[in-house]
Amino acid sequence: MKILLINPFGSNWIEGRADKVLNAVRMAPVGILSIAAYLMEKGLDVNILNCMGSVRHSGTGQIISHVLSYR
Repeated sequence: MKILLINPFGSNWIEGRADKVLNAVRMAPVGILSIAAYLMEKGLDVNILNCMGSVRHSGTGQIISHVLSYR
C-alpha cells in the first residue's frame, strides 16, 4: 500500500494582517514524521510532501502534479 502524507500550506487566517506563518513555523512536521515512521515500520510505502513555504517558490501546479503522480 502506498501512502502520501501532506503537510499543508500554512496561512494567516486573520484578514488584513501579514502572513507570518513561514517565520513562526520553522520546525520539521514532527507529527507527520512520527506517523510516517510508524507506518514504515509496519512495511508500508510512505512518502511525505512538505508544502510549507513551497507555494511562493514553485506554485501549486508542481505540488498538484506530485500528488496526482503518486497514485
